[in-house]
Amino acid sequence: MVRGEPWYRKEAMTWEKLWNRKTTLQHDYLSRFIWFRKNPYYNLRNILTLYVENGKADFYTPREEWDRLMRRLAVEAQHPRFITRMFKDYRRDRKRYFKISSKLSNEARLKHTPSQRLLSLYQELRDIYLVIPYYFFSPWAINHVTAPQFEGQLRKRFPHAWKPMYRATTTPTRLISTDRQCMQLLRYKAAGKLASRIAQHTKRYGWLGVYSLLDQPWTERHFLAQVRHVRNPRQELSRRRRLLAEHRKDFAQALRKLKPYPQLARAARVLNFFAWFRTERIDMLRQSLLLTQAFYRELERRMGLKSHSGPHLTYEEIVMFLKDGVRPDPDTTKPCQLFGVVNDQPILIRNKPAARRFFARVIGNRSLRSKRSVAGTPACSGRVRGTVRIVMVPEDCKKVRKGDILVSNMTHTDYISGMLRAGAIVTDEGGISCHAAIISRELNKPCVIGTKVATEMFKDGDRVEVDANKGIVRKL
Repeated sequence: MVRGEPWYRKEAMTWEKLWNRKTTLQHDYLSRFIWFRKNPYYNLRNILTLYVENGKADFYTPREEWDRLMRRLAVEAQHPRFITRMFKDYRRDRKRYFKISSKLSNEARLKHTPSQRLLSLYQELRDIYLVIPYYFFSPWAINHVTAPQFEGQLRKRFPHAWKPMYRATTTPTRLISTDRQCMQLLRYKAAGKLASRIAQHTKRYGWLGVYSLLDQPWTERHFLAQVRHVRNPRQELSRRRRLLAEHRKDFAQALRKLKPYPQLARAARVLNFFAWFRTERIDMLRQSLLLTQAFYRELERRMGLKSHSGPHLTYEEIVMFLKDGVRPDPDTTKPCQLFGVVNDQPILIRNKPAARRFFARVIGNRSLRSKRSVAGTPACSGRVRGTVRIVMVPEDCKKVRKGDILVSNMTHTDYISGMLRAGAIVTDEGGISCHAAIISRELNKPCVIGTKVATEMFKDGDRVEVDANKGIVRKL
């Protein structure tokens, strides 16, 4: 692993920021670095993770390489038995993932586990990460390639009816974990058992609050807040069940219309499966990240490191310690600032100024404040003006007032309170089946997704107009 500020030979590449996520060096290594390095078919020769703030990082790769990877994954999804085969493999690999994660979750047992055994378990975890990232990246290909192709064909075959068919196809027809547990809370409240069951419920679903090896699970307060203002839980349960039944009916009707076009019908099934699976595979990740936190706390204890520094260790540092007892220099275990591969050369920089200089040489400065507008994909039509509120972590939702424009890199369940008050929603990331798209349609609020740079271009307090009919957001 190259450290410090490495030499770099600039090539003619157009780098693109793909996402901003909560992450750590350990997770980046396991979920991206080794998968791309050990799978030549899917390999990206250039990937950069720039760590920013709030425990988050920006992920960049050259557009040409990313497009090639997306096309390869999308081609696989065209196989007639793709969904059946993939879901079978997923259940098998998910079981393996949880099995090894569970072995690393018992803090009391880990204290008495010999280092060689810990090393063996850690390498088992690494090995499953040679498989698991496929499920992380395949939904991106469906949004990036399959969805636009499907939309184009729908417009051609059904010029006057394509919109409701497309919406029916890209709306989940299965319950995700967040909805399932919320409905369980509503049942408890309806039966007058919420107070007696909330502790058990929190233990079962606390992992929903975890997206990083440093995140804490949700507490009882988080779950109680979801149903606190529901006055009639039975009525809300009925509404949710009715809505799911309507989604299933609409999708069945869309499939009947697509029956004369077998390839379109197959693509519709793939899109509908991934509308659910894109959240399911993240739920799998959340649970595993919470389980394996105990392993990194045990490393900190044995190495004599500060709390929360374990997830910032490199793979090599962990292996050298567990194998030979070599302790890393505390100065080298500071949070990473830049990590990845450039021209097939591994890069790791912990010094912030050096990381910024290297980033500027590779990708260039990204000053977007002078631009007046940004374009994305309309997820729910409408046109509204309002004040920008940048929401990068769940706590930021508190500053969103009624009618504000919620601008985020992406949304998930933690952001619902802000989305309910917002007049419109704008995201950097996402496809037509992403969380922001689905929720905006349910709330009937204008939404523009996939702008790539909205969070960089706008700032809190900017007055903007969101034209979700054309997918344009512009400063006023």
